[in-house]
Order: sequence, then structure tokens, then C-alpha cells
Amino acid sequence: MINSVIERLEALTDDDGKRIINDVKPALDIVETMSDSLKVNVVAFVVLLEEQPGNNHRDMAYAPAIQTINETVGVLIGIRTTGRSEQDKSQLEKVRKAIRGALFGWTPTPIHSNFLLGKSNIQKIQSRQLFWMDRFTNQHDEEASQ
Repeated sequence: MINSVIERLEALTDDDGKRIINDVKPALDIVETMSDSLKVNVVAFVVLLEEQPGNNHRDMAYAPAIQTINETVGVLIGIRTTGRSEQDKSQLEKVRKAIRGALFGWTPTPIHSNFLLGKSNIQKIQSRQLFWMDRFTNQHDEEASQ
């Protein structure tokens, strides 16, 4: 699923055909990711933040267990800031709008439900860098093999 999200975000372009996000990557350690200096103006890191299994839907005496897994995917946006707050705010809003437009309501794989919006917040501001996290939720069913 993460690779599908990355591919979708890599394809985002503005009206002039220019990529909105310079680089899109998977991430495992968000804290470490934010400690590195940004090499490009806009980068997005995609990470599976949480999986929360629901209750079993079946009587296990007759069939294997099946559970709905609720997932939260985070898109950590990194922007090299200019120091001009209005310009930086405008850049962040443009990137966030494009990401929401690409992911909200979209189905990343045939087994997943459509993405819904989750919590969003600033993660870090430092040394002319701003990091913002947009979260998206979805779910899929997982069946036990026995």
C-alpha cells in the first residue's frame, strides 16, 4: 500500500506540468528523518503509523478468524522555508491541498477501503525547514490461515 501512495504522490503536478513534490520516499523513523537537512525544496515521506485490529467477525469453530484492520498512513511534508512567512504558508497550503486531493477518497489497493482524512499537525520547525504531518485512514480485512 505504501508504494501505491508514493507512486500517486510522485505523479502530482501543477498547472505547468511541474512536479509539486520534488521527492517522495518511504520512512520508518520520522524523528531521524526530520533531523536531516532537506536536499530539495519539497519532500514527502510516507509511513504506516498505526494498525489497529478490530474484533473477530466469525465463529472460529466453523471458519478461520477474520478481522478488520484500521490503518493510519502519515505523509510527512518537509519544506525548505524562505523566512517569509506568507510565502512559506502558501507553499505548505499548495502542497497539502495537492496531497489531500490525491489521497482523500482514493483506494490504494483492491483490498483497502478509500482513504479518509485523519489528524494533521505541525511536527517541527528548525533551521529554515518546516515539517507537517497529514494523516489518512483506511481499513482492510485480514483472514487467519487456520
